[in-house]
Amino acid sequence: YFFMEVARLKSVTAAARSIHLSQPAITQAVANVELYFNTTLLNRISSGVTLTDAGLLCQERIARAFSQFQEGVSELLKSAPAATRAKLIRSLTTAQIDALLALVEHRNFSAAARARSVSQPTIYRTARDLERLLNIPLFERTSYGVVPTRDAERFARRAKLAVAEIAQAQAEISSMIAGESGRTVVG
Repeated sequence: YFFMEVARLKSVTAAARSIHLSQPAITQAVANVELYFNTTLLNRISSGVTLTDAGLLCQERIARAFSQFQEGVSELLKSAPAATRAKLIRSLTTAQIDALLALVEHRNFSAAARARSVSQPTIYRTARDLERLLNIPLFERTSYGVVPTRDAERFARRAKLAVAEIAQAQAEISSMIAGESGRTVVG
C-alpha cells in the first residue's frame, strides 16, 4: 500500500502525509518492497520520485493484487462502508494472508504451521487476529480438524489471486533484470 501511495503521489513526503505516517517509515516500507523485488522501483529526484521500468510493472501488478483484496473484502463485508473496507485492506498483513491460505489448504493448525515453518501458536494467533480484524468467523473446529467457513474459502480464492499477481511481478522483474524467461499461468 505504501509503495502505491508513493507512486500515485510521486512523493514520499506527500505519501507520508496522506497515510499519516512518518517519512522515514514510508521510506523504510518502500525500501522493503524494493528489497523483496531485488531492484530499484523508484528514481529519487529533487522534485519527488518517478517509477523505474520495474516500478511501473510492479505498480500494475500490485494494483491488481489490491483489486483482488478489495473484491474479497467487499464480498465478506457487503454492508460495511467503503472507507471501512479500505481501512481493513490496508490493515491486512502478509502473515494473516499466509495463515489463511495455509489453513484453507491444510485444514489443520499443526499441519499449516509445519508447512509454513512457524509454530502452531503463531499460526493460530495470526488466523484469529485476521478473524478479529474482519469481525467474522473464518474457521470452525471439528473432529476432523479446522474447517474453513464459506467466507474463508471465498476470501482465500481472492487472496491466492492477489499472491499470484505479486509472484508474477517478481518473475517479470527478475526476467527484466536478468533477461531470463519465465512461465505464464492462465486461469
